[in-house]
Amino acid sequence: MSRRIFNHFIRGETTADIYPDKIDILTFKNVIVDNFSAFETNMEKLGVGPDFIEEWAERYLAWLEIEEER
Repeated sequence: MSRRIFNHFIRGETTADIYPDKIDILTFKNVIVDNFSAFETNMEKLGVGPDFIEEWAERYLAWLEIEEER
């Protein structure tokens, strides 16, 4: 697996299994928007405060992987 995010290899058993193929921009937007409210609630309950954009993006993508596996 050669897919990477933030210059780190993506774990083959997670994201690549859930979204193995390229998607168009509208599908990407829907994945992000449809799940964001639940992510926001989760981060508030965990008390996660301000952070750099890279940290939020990485945290959100990891959260999406977990949610998709459920």
